[in-house]
Amino acid sequence: MANIEHVAKLKEGVEAWNSWRQQNPKIRPDLYRLDLTTAEWKDTTLWDEKRQALCLFVPHARSVDEYNSVDQYIKFTAEHTKHIEAINFANANLESSNFTNCRLWKVNFRGASMMWSNLVRARCSRADFTDADLGNADLSTADFWAVNLTGARLSGANFTGTGLKAVIYNRKKMIDRCLGVRSPEQCWGNSLFRRDLQDQDIIDTLRKGWRTPW
Repeated sequence: MANIEHVAKLKEGVEAWNSWRQQNPKIRPDLYRLDLTTAEWKDTTLWDEKRQALCLFVPHARSVDEYNSVDQYIKFTAEHTKHIEAINFANANLESSNFTNCRLWKVNFRGASMMWSNLVRARCSRADFTDADLGNADLSTADFWAVNLTGARLSGANFTGTGLKAVIYNRKKMIDRCLGVRSPEQCWGNSLFRRDLQDQDIIDTLRKGWRTPW
C-alpha cells in the first residue's frame, strides 16, 4: 500500500512535490499502485490544461502518415489528455502504477521501481528511465521518444507495438536485464535497439541456463 502522506504531497502538485523531494533527498517515495488516470487527480497540477495545445504536437515518434486518416491521428492525440511534466519520481516505488494514455514529458524515473506498471499508449518524451526497474511492465503501444533507458531492467516487459525513436541506451548495461522480454520483434522505430533487445534476451536466457545446477 502506498504511503498516504506521500500521495497527499503529490496531490499538492509538481512544484510542491519537487521542492519536497529536494528538501528530503533521503526519503524514498512510496507510491505503490499509483493511478494517475482516475478522476481524483483531475485537479492536480501534474499537468496544465492551459498548456495542452502547446504540448500536443511536440516532436514524437508517431506521425500522421502512420494512421489511415488525419481524423484517426487527431483522435489518438486527443486521447492523451493527462500531461505530466518534469516531475521527480527518481528512486520512487511505483510498482503496479498506471500511466495509461498519459503524456510524460521530461519525467525523472531514474532508479524507480516500476515493476508491473502500466504504460499502455503512454507518450514518453525525453523521460529518464536510467537504472529504473521496468520488469514485467506493459509498454505495449506506448511511444518512447528520446527517452533514456540506460541500465533499465526490462526483463518480462511487453514491447508489443511499442514505438522507440532516438532512444538512449548502453549496450553493455543491458546484460542480465532483458530476460524474457515480450514481443521485442514487434516494437518499431529503432531497429538497432530492437535487435540488441532480442539478442540480449537470448544471451540472458543462455546465461540463466548455465547457472542452473544440473
